[in-house]
Amino acid sequence: MPVRKEKIPLNVQVEEISSVKRKLHIVVPAGVVTEEFDRAYRELKRTARVKGFRPGKAPRSILERFYGDIVRREVMSRIVEETYSRSLEENGLIPVSQPQIEGQEIRSGEDFSYTALVEVKPQLQVSNYLGLEVEREEVRVTEAQVQARLDEIREMFARLVDLEEDRAVQEGDFVLVEQTILMEGGGSEKRGPQEQMLEVRSGQLEEGVLKALIGLSVGGQAELPRRFPQDHPDRGLAGKEGILRLGVKAIRRKVLPELDDAFAKRLGEYQTLEELKARVRQELEEEEKRRIVSSMNQAIMDQLLKRHDFEVPEAMVEWQTQAMIRNARRRLAVHGMTLEQAGGSPEQMRARFRDSAIRAVRSSLILEAIARQEGIEVGEEELEETFRSISAQTGRSLQQVREIYQDPDALASLKSSKLEEKALDFIRDRAKMLDKEPTRKA
Repeated sequence: MPVRKEKIPLNVQVEEISSVKRKLHIVVPAGVVTEEFDRAYRELKRTARVKGFRPGKAPRSILERFYGDIVRREVMSRIVEETYSRSLEENGLIPVSQPQIEGQEIRSGEDFSYTALVEVKPQLQVSNYLGLEVEREEVRVTEAQVQARLDEIREMFARLVDLEEDRAVQEGDFVLVEQTILMEGGGSEKRGPQEQMLEVRSGQLEEGVLKALIGLSVGGQAELPRRFPQDHPDRGLAGKEGILRLGVKAIRRKVLPELDDAFAKRLGEYQTLEELKARVRQELEEEEKRRIVSSMNQAIMDQLLKRHDFEVPEAMVEWQTQAMIRNARRRLAVHGMTLEQAGGSPEQMRARFRDSAIRAVRSSLILEAIARQEGIEVGEEELEETFRSISAQTGRSLQQVREIYQDPDALASLKSSKLEEKALDFIRDRAKMLDKEPTRKA
């Protein structure tokens, strides 16, 4: 249908159901309804194919008989689409859920009345957010922390070498193991990779396998009873019992590179070990600053949430909960697991994340209100700087990042996040800082 050039005259009454729910009572005049029906049938007459009539010659009474229900639905849909969005805008309402529409049957020549129940953001007026008392730690990085980070870097360049001496497996060794599964009934069947390198260390292996391997020499074997779960990915093993036979084929130890100037040069950015240490210390200090700022922001939000209790829209809580569940799924996927394999169902996850989701929504609404009250905005240059930061962090080109945020929802989410960050900076900069001894240990 062609778009109307003039606005539809409306009679709109807004009923406040709660602080986050509004019911709009909307009445569209009979003249407008009649006009919309006339337009719909004129358009239909040009395109409809009715037996016994040439194209464009079928009378309206015939069209009403064959297409009446379709036209009524189309007219109602168009009127609701235009009048609902206008009613929200003219009454300053920001919806956060899809509306529940209820209306009478629409007829040409009669007023059309309908209601729209929708959740909206609460109208907050935040107070007492300036001069909050916040504990601040001093940024401290110890030599032990620097050394621990250097050791982590060395681990990345570690290599495995065969043992020089002839001895049995000890904790800390790396063992090349051949795994064989003996099924019930005595049949021998190899499943999965025949050989696997295992680190013999508590926390890396299940206790039974760890104890079985320690003390074995090359060529030695150990057997462990196995009951495979019903949801085992190998359907041939699911729900069955058997024996896991472990055969030691090689024992190796980890060798770390020497921490010297030569190692620093291997990393490509440094000429000496001292340069590497200085960079590591700088990175640790930056991490510590971020941790301290995050801790202060947490303390700020704790105080603001305690001072401002208000209802939040269920649609926003549900959206936040689903976002948390998606993040949990992504974290598990990194380790090759699903939510169900980790022992959780979507219903359990929703219950587990609900309180955190409510806190996140309330925090967001408070910071949004403070930003509005203080005139805090996110400018185009700030967005561009954020794009550059995302590009550097993700390895995507700047153009790719810009294309991602051409999506209106993605851009709105980014702006909202940046606005909350600026509001927190504003509050923190005006807080009363109390010095606190650091609690973190090397």
